[in-house]
Amino acid sequence: MNSQTKNINKIEKKNLETLLGRVGTKPDLKYVKGEKLAICKFRFAVDNGKKNDPDWINVVAFSDLAEMIESEVKIGDQLFLRGKTLERTWIDSEGTEKLSREFRVNVVAPVLK
Repeated sequence: MNSQTKNINKIEKKNLETLLGRVGTKPDLKYVKGEKLAICKFRFAVDNGKKNDPDWINVVAFSDLAEMIESEVKIGDQLFLRGKTLERTWIDSEGTEKLSREFRVNVVAPVLK
């Protein structure tokens, strides 16, 4: 087993998910931490079996992958995404508990026709 195989095996043991769908919004790139960390966010439509009613996923990418997505990915592109779904809860200013989910992507691949 070579080092690449070992690294792939480590990655695959972290409850990763693969999504197939289409980009629904223009990727939005921002920089934080003194302009050193790139963060790209966009919405991703995944077929759920209901005609014209996809599930919408909030996607976020970091660093070099974020910059690549912003420059290469367009609305309507069909992609495979690999990453992990994360949830967080908080209490808003009115005392209501809120929940948000995002898909933190670490691999992006186009669907070849």
